[in-house]
This record gives sequence, structure tokens and C-alpha cells, in this order.
Amino acid sequence: MKLQYLLSSLKGDAALQFEHVPLDDKSYAPTWQALLNRYDDDKLLKREYFKALVQLEPMNAATAVELTRIVNETRRLVQGMERLEEPTKHWNTPLTILVMYKLEKNTLMAWEQFSAEQSNDSYDKLLEFCEKRIRILNSTALHQTNVIETRAATRSTYQRGRFTSQEQQMAKGRDSIRRYIEAPT
Repeated sequence: MKLQYLLSSLKGDAALQFEHVPLDDKSYAPTWQALLNRYDDDKLLKREYFKALVQLEPMNAATAVELTRIVNETRRLVQGMERLEEPTKHWNTPLTILVMYKLEKNTLMAWEQFSAEQSNDSYDKLLEFCEKRIRILNSTALHQTNVIETRAATRSTYQRGRFTSQEQQMAKGRDSIRRYIEAPT
């Protein structure tokens, strides 16, 4: 039933207002109209989108996850304003600066170097730059986190046809060092 789905999606004050609406077909239209009358305010929605963009938490670290959060949330908020016919296509400088305030210093420095020869700020170019930076951060994070510590195999390991455990190899290494240090000169 449409009304039941509508009522289940309401939260807070909106849910309380319609707490005792009868769940029948004739209640849907007046409930929907009451919601529109109270909450369908484009001016207020635009303000809320912009406020959320201004209050977006800056990056906590120079990671792909953090930069992705900034890019995705910025896009979502700007698209919300565009859907409400806010002329964000003409907001290159304000949007670029708002996003720049959210970047950590290494990403900001890289953006400034990238855009140094451009005569104007470009929100779209900044987002393109951020997307490339996300790919680079993801790629370098893979190389840093998947490092496998290896040791060279000794001749005796190959001669026996098997590898010993890491602990045995480390013990042999300590023994070799002790023999070297304790050997008479």
C-alpha cells in the first residue's frame, strides 16, 4: 500500500504529524498534500544543500577513501541544487574554493601545481583532478599495504629440497651471526 510505504519513510516531526492517519486509500492524497504544503520549499532545500556543502568535514587524511568522500558528497549536494534549478553551472570560483577548503595539504598543493597555468578556476577540472588523484592514491595504497617480507633462500635449503619455517631460518641466521661474532680472529 502506497500510504503505508510513505508513512514508514517519514522521520522525526514529519512522522509524528501523521502518526494516527488511517491506513486506507482515501487518506493517501490528503497526507501527500499536507507533506508537500509543509516540506516542499525549494528555497529552504537550496539553503540546506548549500549549508551541507559549506559544513562538509574536510579530509582527515591523504587517502583515497577520504578524497572519494569529499568528491561524492560534493557532487551529491551540487546535483541536488541543480535539480532545484539553482544555476551552479556559473559557480566555478565559489564551488572550487569550497572544495579546496576540504582538501588536505598535499592534495591541495598538487591541485595548485596542476592548475597554476589556468586563468580561471574550474569546478569540473577540480573534480577531474580529484578523480585521477583517487586512482593514484588507490594504486599506491595497494603497493604499500601488500608488501610481503621475503628472505633469500640459503643453499642448504635448496639442497634439502624444501624450505624451512620462517622461525627456523631466523634462528639459523642468529646462530650464523653468533658464530661470526664469537669466531677467533
